[in-house]
Amino acid sequence: MSRVPYPDPANLSDKARERLEQGAPLNLLRMMCQAETAFIGYSRMGRPLLRRGLLNPHLRELAILRVGYLTSSVYEQFQHVALARAMGMAEDKIEGTAIGSASPVFSEQEAGLLRFVEETFNDLRVSDPTFAEAQRHFSSAELMELSIVTGFYVMTAGFLMTFDIEPESNPALSDSMRDLWPPAQ
Repeated sequence: MSRVPYPDPANLSDKARERLEQGAPLNLLRMMCQAETAFIGYSRMGRPLLRRGLLNPHLRELAILRVGYLTSSVYEQFQHVALARAMGMAEDKIEGTAIGSASPVFSEQEAGLLRFVEETFNDLRVSDPTFAEAQRHFSSAELMELSIVTGFYVMTAGFLMTFDIEPESNPALSDSMRDLWPPAQ
């Protein structure tokens, strides 16, 4: 049970209610909409990262899954495992994100991406060797986006865990977000 009750949408401002209705009916968004300014800023940043990002959607989802495991965020894992499956990601890759860059299931590019995420999470700064490796596979803009995606989902996990936001009980809610992620290429 969450630490703070979910709001009655009728008690939200018109702006917050409209923004909430534009997104998938996720407990994360239902809780966050109470902090209107933060909620609107969060959704303005998150939606473009997911819909129009530079990173290949498959690689972006690997990064998000890894953050979910590094932070022990059950909600992030629940949502993003479902999304990875909806994208058609191989089950061994999904399971491999629990182990991370050391898992033998990942290509050199994928392992480099995961190492970048792990070092960002653990040290807040990626080492020179990891950065150089990532530069062989990604443009500067993609690396910047990867850094931002990693930070965004670490922040999201902190919010989810601080307020004890539980995953949705209806798996159809995860399915409703499929349009946010183009299929893997």
